[in-house]
Amino acid sequence: LLTMVFWSLNAYATSRAGRVFDPFTANAIRMTFALIMSAALSRAFAPRSEIGLPVRVIRKSLGIIVFEAFGGSFLFMYGLSHSPMAVGSALTSLAPVISVPVALALGLERFSLKRTAGVLGVVAGLVLLLAASNRI
Repeated sequence: LLTMVFWSLNAYATSRAGRVFDPFTANAIRMTFALIMSAALSRAFAPRSEIGLPVRVIRKSLGIIVFEAFGGSFLFMYGLSHSPMAVGSALTSLAPVISVPVALALGLERFSLKRTAGVLGVVAGLVLLLAASNRI
């Protein structure tokens, strides 16, 4: 429930802020807020867990982290602020879904029929939603 609420707030705020600030500034504000909120929620729900990534993981993934932080997040910010709210918010829900096949390809996850069915269900739902709104 909290994920849904925060994801919706993120899409709405990103859409609005992208029209007021340049995408770099709006994205910096968005990511700073996300880091603070993630750390706070981690402490609240898993007080003994590590908040930061291990140094070896950061070293191994630094290129991807930088590319995603500046490239992916910028494009997310730009796209959401320059698209109709209904289309943009619907398409943003693909982000966590896309991470599943990427994790499978990188060998970070094992194949799961239930997870694959969930991914296909989300994609099919979005296609139907956008088709019903005459956006595709």
